[in-house]
Amino acid sequence: VRLKELGDGVRIFGLGFAGSLPCGGRCAVKRFRSFGVVRMVQTSSESPPKYTKEDNWDGLCRNAGIWEGNNARYDKDSIENRRMRSTVYVHTSGEREDGKPGPSDVWVHLLREGAQRYSQVYFSRDNFFSGGMFMSPYGDMDSGNRTAVRENGTTIEQIIRMEGGNDKPEGRVRIVHKVAPNEEGFSTWVVFRERRSSEALPSYNSEIPQSRKHPDELLETKYPWDLTTKAEGSTFEQLRGSWKGVKHAIGAKDSSLRESEYSFDVSYLDGKMDINFLFNHANESIELKGQHMTDKMIRFPNGQELRDLGGGVTVLTPSSIPESGNLIVEMAWVLGNTRKRISRTYKEGDWVSSAYFIETRV
Repeated sequence: VRLKELGDGVRIFGLGFAGSLPCGGRCAVKRFRSFGVVRMVQTSSESPPKYTKEDNWDGLCRNAGIWEGNNARYDKDSIENRRMRSTVYVHTSGEREDGKPGPSDVWVHLLREGAQRYSQVYFSRDNFFSGGMFMSPYGDMDSGNRTAVRENGTTIEQIIRMEGGNDKPEGRVRIVHKVAPNEEGFSTWVVFRERRSSEALPSYNSEIPQSRKHPDELLETKYPWDLTTKAEGSTFEQLRGSWKGVKHAIGAKDSSLRESEYSFDVSYLDGKMDINFLFNHANESIELKGQHMTDKMIRFPNGQELRDLGGGVTVLTPSSIPESGNLIVEMAWVLGNTRKRISRTYKEGDWVSSAYFIETRV
């Protein structure tokens, strides 16, 4: 469901496939319809809790370890153009100055197949909070420019982690959404599919190698966390059925944390997708109808496009960045009976919130 913020306590839902009303605690909701849009005006008697800087830092540190897998590049038609093996080292070091347990520094090193050099990114507890980044308590990430439109292009990076089980390693999907300079909308997606390696991190950041032999079996699979998994049809088909979920939305400016519960049903037949949302606290429902434009892309009436990148992974972006600067960028990953989403919302070109969703098939 597309979310547009009009002011303090006011939300509008348009037609899309991302979000639910961010109402936590006790709230009063007034509803009326105008030009096919459900408008909800919300007031609250309680201040929402805060999602602190420490919460974000702890979420980043949960990714510490070695992540091995592959990365593939997709175009606007969701066609895979290139794939290669890769490994990411997330190394933590140092001690916090406030005396609390935990590291003070995080280094991220990316080693690509065949490369003798690696790219690296450094985070400290100070510079981490100045960027447009959010980390969930589970290590999911939403990171990008604080403004939606930039002359040199727009890049948004998102990560979803899934816990391992039954002797299977933990899995992670990382997506980089790209708008090239002088283009009107998103045109390229780079997808990293990774599993946590059982190999121990080097003791010191300086000991991370500049090249690495990547396991051969990780190149061809879209399921590095479970090599026995077979393709289960399109991701659109995997979404069929009834789901319930919880949304956690975090304000970019005030770090407010708002939670809401919802449920939805998905039908997918003959290239048409119908989605019926029910917001539990408001007893309000919204029906969304999408139409196949290609085998791997569904377009909704407001221009939002849902792309299937395979392996249970989808991305949701607008067909073009609107002049208003109001937009949502989202990735989702369905694995069995669990689906996780993470989204980034801009209002008038400015980043206003990030949200993560945990959904279960019922």
